[in-house]
Amino acid sequence: MRGLFTVAVGVPVLATVLGQSLVTMSGLSVPVLAPRAAETIGIDPSNIGAYTALVYAAATVTSPIAGGLLARYGGLRIQQLALVMASLGLVLFALGHPLAAILSALAIGCGVGPATPASSHILAKETPPVLQPMAFSIKQTGVPLGGALAGLLAPPLVLLLDWQGAALVMAAGGIACAVLLQPLRGWLDAGRKPDGPRARIRIRGPLALIFSDPALRRLAVASFVFSAMQLSVSAFLVVYFVQVIGLGLTQAGIAYAIAQGGGVIGRIIWGGLAETVLRTRTLVILVGIGTAVSMAILVQADASWPFWLLAAIAALLGATAIGWTGLYLAEVARLAPPGRAGEATGGAMFMTFGGVVFGPPLVTGIVAATGSYPAAFLTLAACNLLAAGWLAAGRDTTRSKNA
Repeated sequence: MRGLFTVAVGVPVLATVLGQSLVTMSGLSVPVLAPRAAETIGIDPSNIGAYTALVYAAATVTSPIAGGLLARYGGLRIQQLALVMASLGLVLFALGHPLAAILSALAIGCGVGPATPASSHILAKETPPVLQPMAFSIKQTGVPLGGALAGLLAPPLVLLLDWQGAALVMAAGGIACAVLLQPLRGWLDAGRKPDGPRARIRIRGPLALIFSDPALRRLAVASFVFSAMQLSVSAFLVVYFVQVIGLGLTQAGIAYAIAQGGGVIGRIIWGGLAETVLRTRTLVILVGIGTAVSMAILVQADASWPFWLLAAIAALLGATAIGWTGLYLAEVARLAPPGRAGEATGGAMFMTFGGVVFGPPLVTGIVAATGSYPAAFLTLAACNLLAAGWLAAGRDTTRSKNA
């Protein structure tokens, strides 16, 4: 693992963490702002599920498209464009109009979708295979780090500036990050072919790559279920703590940040265990089971529980429900044909984002039908157990490849 601390590996890892964090912060700021923003826009806070679904519907389409653009433009340039699009989405959201909110979700989705294939392309090129499980897990800590930033920064910014000012400040952070990364482009995008033939923007190719390999196919389909849980947690946890448990927005934001921080720690721990103590695929299965158990504990909570206990449950839920994706992406890169890790990631993330599109509206629908958030969360927990069991029932017959 000492190789992670060299300039040749450490700088690409840090660059991808930074980019992933700020893109994710833009997307997850909206669920944190939702209890206040909903009043201005004129919607119920539970409709954040529909907003999140729209974000990831756009991400589902743009993720495999990005896979076809990486060879021509490079992973860092695509990551910079992702940051700009996510920031534009927050600016549109700050307008406080229902139509602007729809456009905001689409813009943020156009940033979220390309971010993961772009960063995977960089790391698959810059890190040796033995370090990739840990490198990818560290890179994916950018997702919960971004969520933690949203949970910690948005509530105090709302108190200081109102929710619209908070959205604009966080949008400025994404633009600043895109500029900050520019000096690294000559290095991290070396080998791109700017004068070569234009990349064909296709979704079919990355999906065909995923579904032609049994191990990749089973992994991608399981990710559909796991991601439905992950984004439902990210979309509804603040609303759940405020409306069901009775916390204030600031306390709920802190609990949300703790959950995202649990995701950071979980990804690092799971990445350290992968291929040293347990196989990566085995860890994905165990973490999926842990997610279901954590959610089953959360839905037992009520207003009488002390905040420290709620925070501990949030951390456990974050380590599992949010902590699995680094393992998943490392396994996708391992199974991908040589030189096609970015393309395989784009195809796999199509399935992953599909789960994200499906999960939050499912929660919204169950809450509308039953009036119960616990019923919705327990439904997702049961699906997680089934997906983990289905993944465990499969066989990984694909040999390790140098992606």
